[in-house]
Amino acid sequence: MESSAVVMTSVSNGIPVIVIRGLSDLAGVQEEKNPIDIFGPLAASNTAKVVLEFLKILSTTRKTALSI
Repeated sequence: MESSAVVMTSVSNGIPVIVIRGLSDLAGVQEEKNPIDIFGPLAASNTAKVVLEFLKILSTTRKTALSI
């Protein structure tokens, strides 16, 4: 939900935007240990890998588009 405000503001101002979410917390109460404590580090690592790969692809795509 936090990213929706960023997207709406960007779109409203004609600015391209993409949101990559790594982990969503649960709404409500859990009886056991909070999953973010368990999966947070793994989600952060995986998200960083995805962002870096996305930037590589974006860079390559933009170079190709500019040379056309």
